[in-house]
Amino acid sequence: MFARTVFNTRQAFFRGIRHNSTSAKASALLTKFNGLKDCSIYWGKVTIELAKQIYIKENLAPPTTETFKKVYIDLYKQLLKAIENPSQILSSLKSIELSKQNVQTYGSYFVQLLGLFSLGEVIGRRKLVGYKHYPSH
Repeated sequence: MFARTVFNTRQAFFRGIRHNSTSAKASALLTKFNGLKDCSIYWGKVTIELAKQIYIKENLAPPTTETFKKVYIDLYKQLLKAIENPSQILSSLKSIELSKQNVQTYGSYFVQLLGLFSLGEVIGRRKLVGYKHYPSH
Protein backbone atom coordinates (compact mmCIF):
# COMPACT_ATOMS: atom_id res chain seq x y z
CA MET A 1 0.00 0.00 0.00
CA PHE A 2 2.82 2.41 0.85
CA ALA A 3 4.58 1.70 -2.43
CA ARG A 4 1.39 2.45 -4.32
CA THR A 5 1.05 5.84 -2.53
CA VAL A 6 4.61 6.84 -3.38
CA PHE A 7 4.06 5.90 -7.01
CA ASN A 8 0.87 7.96 -7.21
CA THR A 9 2.61 10.99 -5.68
CA ARG A 10 5.44 10.76 -8.19
CA GLN A 11 3.00 10.27 -11.03
CA ALA A 12 0.98 13.30 -9.92
CA PHE A 13 4.15 15.41 -9.67
CA PHE A 14 5.30 14.51 -13.16
CA ARG A 15 1.86 15.31 -14.57
CA GLY A 16 2.18 18.86 -13.27
CA ILE A 17 0.07 18.56 -10.12
CA ARG A 18 1.90 20.20 -7.26
CA HIS A 19 1.43 20.43 -3.55
CA ASN A 20 -0.67 23.26 -2.13
CA SER A 21 2.22 24.76 -0.14
CA THR A 22 4.28 25.37 -3.29
CA SER A 23 1.41 26.95 -5.20
CA ALA A 24 0.52 29.12 -2.18
CA LYS A 25 4.10 30.41 -2.00
CA ALA A 26 4.15 31.03 -5.72
CA SER A 27 0.85 32.92 -5.64
CA ALA A 28 2.04 35.04 -2.70
CA LEU A 29 5.23 35.85 -4.56
CA LEU A 30 3.27 36.68 -7.71
CA THR A 31 0.97 38.98 -5.72
CA LYS A 32 3.95 40.85 -4.26
CA PHE A 33 5.52 41.14 -7.71
CA ASN A 34 2.32 42.56 -9.19
CA GLY A 35 2.15 45.10 -6.37
CA LEU A 36 5.74 46.20 -7.03
CA LYS A 37 5.06 46.36 -10.76
CA ASP A 38 2.06 48.62 -10.22
CA CYS A 39 4.03 50.90 -7.89
CA SER A 40 6.95 51.20 -10.31
CA ILE A 41 4.63 52.02 -13.22
CA TYR A 42 2.83 54.65 -11.12
CA TRP A 43 6.00 56.36 -9.90
CA GLY A 44 7.50 56.19 -13.39
CA LYS A 45 4.50 58.07 -14.79
CA VAL A 46 4.68 60.61 -11.94
CA THR A 47 8.37 61.20 -12.66
CA ILE A 48 7.73 61.69 -16.37
CA GLU A 49 4.96 64.21 -15.70
CA LEU A 50 7.16 66.12 -13.24
CA ALA A 51 10.00 66.19 -15.78
CA LYS A 52 7.61 67.54 -18.43
CA GLN A 53 6.43 70.32 -16.09
CA ILE A 54 10.02 71.30 -15.24
CA TYR A 55 10.97 71.22 -18.94
CA ILE A 56 8.13 73.60 -19.82
CA LYS A 57 8.52 75.88 -16.77
CA GLU A 58 12.29 76.36 -17.24
CA ASN A 59 11.95 76.85 -21.02
CA LEU A 60 14.43 74.07 -21.64
CA ALA A 61 15.29 73.09 -25.17
CA PRO A 62 17.73 70.67 -26.76
CA PRO A 63 20.98 72.25 -27.93
CA THR A 64 21.20 73.39 -31.53
CA THR A 65 23.65 71.96 -34.04
CA GLU A 66 25.59 75.23 -33.95
CA THR A 67 26.12 74.81 -30.21
CA PHE A 68 27.40 71.27 -30.74
CA LYS A 69 29.75 72.41 -33.49
CA LYS A 70 31.14 75.24 -31.37
CA VAL A 71 31.78 73.02 -28.35
CA TYR A 72 33.42 70.19 -30.25
CA ILE A 73 35.50 72.47 -32.49
CA ASP A 74 36.83 74.21 -29.37
CA LEU A 75 37.68 70.85 -27.80
CA TYR A 76 39.40 69.73 -30.99
CA LYS A 77 41.50 72.90 -31.08
CA GLN A 78 42.50 72.46 -27.42
CA LEU A 79 43.48 68.86 -28.10
CA LEU A 80 45.65 69.87 -31.05
CA LYS A 81 47.40 72.52 -28.91
CA ALA A 82 48.03 69.93 -26.18
CA ILE A 83 49.51 67.46 -28.66
CA GLU A 84 51.82 70.11 -30.12
CA ASN A 85 53.23 71.08 -26.72
CA PRO A 86 53.41 68.12 -24.29
CA SER A 87 55.58 70.02 -21.80
CA GLN A 88 52.61 72.30 -21.16
CA ILE A 89 50.55 69.25 -20.09
CA LEU A 90 53.25 68.17 -17.66
CA SER A 91 53.55 71.66 -16.16
CA SER A 92 49.77 71.87 -15.71
CA LEU A 93 49.75 68.48 -13.96
CA LYS A 94 52.55 69.58 -11.62
CA SER A 95 50.61 72.71 -10.66
CA ILE A 96 47.65 70.70 -9.35
CA GLU A 97 47.46 70.84 -5.57
CA LEU A 98 46.61 67.52 -3.97
CA SER A 99 45.28 68.09 -0.48
CA LYS A 100 44.19 65.31 1.82
CA GLN A 101 40.56 66.43 1.47
CA ASN A 102 40.69 66.29 -2.36
CA VAL A 103 42.31 62.86 -2.37
CA GLN A 104 39.66 61.52 0.03
CA THR A 105 36.80 63.05 -1.95
CA TYR A 106 37.95 61.84 -5.37
CA GLY A 107 39.00 58.48 -3.94
CA SER A 108 35.50 58.08 -2.56
CA TYR A 109 34.00 58.93 -5.97
CA PHE A 110 36.31 56.39 -7.60
CA VAL A 111 35.27 53.65 -5.17
CA GLN A 112 31.58 54.43 -5.77
CA LEU A 113 32.00 54.28 -9.55
CA LEU A 114 33.99 51.05 -9.28
CA GLY A 115 31.25 49.56 -7.11
CA LEU A 116 28.52 50.53 -9.58
CA PHE A 117 30.55 49.11 -12.46
CA SER A 118 31.10 45.86 -10.53
CA LEU A 119 27.40 45.64 -9.70
CA GLY A 120 26.57 46.03 -13.38
CA GLU A 121 29.04 43.27 -14.24
CA VAL A 122 27.46 40.93 -11.68
CA ILE A 123 23.98 41.66 -13.03
CA GLY A 124 25.16 41.14 -16.59
CA ARG A 125 26.87 37.82 -15.83
CA ARG A 126 24.09 36.70 -13.50
CA LYS A 127 26.66 35.37 -11.03
CA LEU A 128 29.40 36.79 -8.83
CA VAL A 129 32.55 35.42 -10.44
CA GLY A 130 33.47 34.65 -14.04
CA TYR A 131 31.60 34.19 -17.28
CA LYS A 132 30.01 31.09 -18.71
CA HIS A 133 32.42 28.99 -20.73
CA TYR A 134 30.92 28.19 -24.09
CA PRO A 135 32.42 25.53 -26.32
CA SER A 136 34.41 26.91 -29.24
CA HIS A 137 32.38 27.62 -32.34
